[in-house]
Amino acid sequence: MEDKKMKRIIICLLLVVPLFAVCIHAQQSEADFTWKKSGDGVIISKYVGNSTVVQIPQQIQGMPVIGIGTAAFSGKQLTGVTIPNSVTSIEEHAFANNRLTNVTIPNGVTAIWDYAFSKNQISNLVIPDSVTSISIAAFADNPLTSISFGKGIDTLEERIFGIASFRNVSKITIGSNVSLFAIFLAQNSVVWIDFMEIYYLNMQRAGVYSVSDGTWSYEPK
Repeated sequence: MEDKKMKRIIICLLLVVPLFAVCIHAQQSEADFTWKKSGDGVIISKYVGNSTVVQIPQQIQGMPVIGIGTAAFSGKQLTGVTIPNSVTSIEEHAFANNRLTNVTIPNGVTAIWDYAFSKNQISNLVIPDSVTSISIAAFADNPLTSISFGKGIDTLEERIFGIASFRNVSKITIGSNVSLFAIFLAQNSVVWIDFMEIYYLNMQRAGVYSVSDGTWSYEPK
């Protein structure tokens, strides 16, 4: 009887220990990042860990993480990332060349720089109201199917998506006071002629634009 009990305990430990190890592995430590101080906060310069699913810490050494530096996570084969609400700026190539299928941009972010999320696998993109500027090719080369623009944007560079990223988009949500004129003019693609027509006919108004069987429709927001 005692032998059977001991076997059960050993089996349970064999099952639990790997799960515990996975949990530990999923939680990054400060040693997984190099960083620099900026004012009262921290900008992450480089991710040096090995996990492909990363939870960026809210603080490092008691200081808030306020920025993701140039190419900090580029080419790390990431499949998932959690960006803390303390971050206000995502710099050039910050998350480029990964395998991200989904990313949540927190409400604290105000600026997304050149190629920040380019060359990933993002399909549904939501840009929060806090974002005021998006730079060149920030989301280029992603298989986008839906895009939502928050109402805070006042600066949108041309070609922030690139032609390839628009091929399969079927839904575009536009916040108030946002104009997509420069973006779509820059695409120079016949794919967007129908969208541009209904967009202009509706005086570039905020709302939800969606396509079904090749026909775009508009619903006020």
